[in-house]
Amino acid sequence: MRRIARALCISEILLLCVIILSGCSTKDVIDNKSTNVNVSSDEMVLNNIDIERNLDPFEYMLRSYKEGDSYITSKEQIELKANDENGKKYSFIYNGEMYTAIYTKDNWQIKNSYKIKNKKDITLICQALIDIHPVHGKDLKSYRTAEDMMDEWVIHNIAYDYLPEGNSWKAHARDVDLNPADQGKSLKEMYEDRLNK
Repeated sequence: MRRIARALCISEILLLCVIILSGCSTKDVIDNKSTNVNVSSDEMVLNNIDIERNLDPFEYMLRSYKEGDSYITSKEQIELKANDENGKKYSFIYNGEMYTAIYTKDNWQIKNSYKIKNKKDITLICQALIDIHPVHGKDLKSYRTAEDMMDEWVIHNIAYDYLPEGNSWKAHARDVDLNPADQGKSLKEMYEDRLNK
């Protein structure tokens, strides 16, 4: 059963890569609004190879990330506050919406993190979080920076944006977990890690 699920995930990723390399966005394909409908898949791929020569699908996804608008200029603007006496559950406000951040040892989980798209804003939010509870780096000696946590968050956002509805991986990408294990991993490395679980 696990092999079948893995094969389905791989086929979804491969389909996604074909869509991306063909020049269509997933929204175009879903809405059936692609302007290249009369062009064969092979022709679309060849046309895009000229544009993005030697660019693997994971790198393409990173480069095509659509960054959202910025809503904050300082970490204080999110009004991060503890919601319990143990200092484990926090809330903050971003763009008029309340978010939950849960801290466990060396891990921050941000619920519905996929909604926050702006890299500068994500960095400010991460800085606010690690000012309260720092998270160790992969070596368990150093500490993660707001910038490298932002990179991981963006990778989760990309996964959430590209995976189809109903995919179990999409559900996991909805909330980012910022912990030592994923520090510095690329989109491809995270994909391969999840594939081998």
